[in-house]
Amino acid sequence: VCTPPIIIVLCLVCTIDAETTMVLAVLQTITIFCGYIGALQTMNVFIFTWFVLGTISFLGTFSILLVVQYKTYQRNLLRSAGKVEQQAMYIREHKLGKRLLIITLTTWSIYPIIWAVEQSGNASTGAITIAHSCLAFFAKMTFGLVLGWYRGHLGWQTFSVFALVTSPTSPLRRGTFSEEDGRKGSISLTLQETVVPSP
Repeated sequence: VCTPPIIIVLCLVCTIDAETTMVLAVLQTITIFCGYIGALQTMNVFIFTWFVLGTISFLGTFSILLVVQYKTYQRNLLRSAGKVEQQAMYIREHKLGKRLLIITLTTWSIYPIIWAVEQSGNASTGAITIAHSCLAFFAKMTFGLVLGWYRGHLGWQTFSVFALVTSPTSPLRRGTFSEEDGRKGSISLTLQETVVPSP
């Protein structure tokens, strides 16, 4: 249930526009729906069908996310040409987004493996439950820790997801964050006075 919000946070970090963010969130919701319907089936053919549909939706979500994230990063660099501090901020945001994408894609890719083991009958219900719980805890905790660690390095004092998604003047509409946006209050974002790119 919490995976669509995680996708939204990823899009916010990668400064992806609001329309694409909503599309990706819907795709991830479809993935969850397919998994839920598949879990209710008793015939292997239907279980496998829903699994394939969910996998297609999952791969589509991350394929679009990876492509759009890279294109947005390149566009932001071009728009901030000659502005050292702003480019340094975009570089740091790109590194954060890339790390969070790798963490999320890696941990979420383990779920189909657990599902396959469960369907094979080679593991007890208790073992499968423990595996799901440990993976969910590790995936979300790692995601949160990395995001929290970078928060200080990026200079984020506050980060209003609601404002970013709902505000008609939000930089998500343009796919960019800027210091000017923070001063205007269109997003609740404060930048450090000096940002030095990491080596």
